[in-house]
Amino acid sequence: MKRVELLPDGTLGLLFQITDGSVARPGSRDGNLYVVGTRTTALYKTTQAVPLAVMLRFRPGTASAILGVPAQQLTDRIVGLEDLWGADGRHLRRTMLSVAEIPDMIALLQATIEARAIRAGQSPSLHLAQQAVSLITRRPTPISVADLAARLEVTTRHLRRVFTTEVGIGPKEFLRVIRFQRAAGAAAPQNWASVAAEAGYYDQAHMIRDFRALTGRTPSRLQAAAHVRRHKSQGTTMVVP
Repeated sequence: MKRVELLPDGTLGLLFQITDGSVARPGSRDGNLYVVGTRTTALYKTTQAVPLAVMLRFRPGTASAILGVPAQQLTDRIVGLEDLWGADGRHLRRTMLSVAEIPDMIALLQATIEARAIRAGQSPSLHLAQQAVSLITRRPTPISVADLAARLEVTTRHLRRVFTTEVGIGPKEFLRVIRFQRAAGAAAPQNWASVAAEAGYYDQAHMIRDFRALTGRTPSRLQAAAHVRRHKSQGTTMVVP
């Protein structure tokens, strides 16, 4: 058995698993290809260990056009790609199971996503969502939704609607997740109060409440669990396009 943990990070992903057979023998394999929706809270699950798992994560705001459904329909869900793409999803899963080498599997998955992105093009809504994501993630401190909308010259209502459709969560929730990720990514901090201030929390108590709401854990417990995960990793491959 293996412990799976999915923490909120503002992204959707494609998860490919070889669930049966040998990684070294393509003809013996069986597996799955899932869409993992944007998380609003952490998911902790114990499942059967698998020979291989490859996760490709979309940049926030790009998945909706590629997958063909609003991102908010996938929030906090794990859905078979075949349920969204039909025969195309089934063909991709079977082709990946037949590929001999892991790098070639990853290349096939990336090429498929890139081809779909080119066909989908970029709508005004997609462009707006990506601009908003860029403004949020590049700032060292949080920005209010009202200020974000003003910078983008749109109403807050329009921004919320477009952002939720394209990213899976609203801009306020995304800001919260990015702030959490910045604090959670701190390397073995000796002073959590400093981490809280640098990430944009009002104080350490505010950060602890946020961590518990998003993950069910305090910052120190979450970091201790991350340390254990690093030392018990079974080699899951993460690919960021």
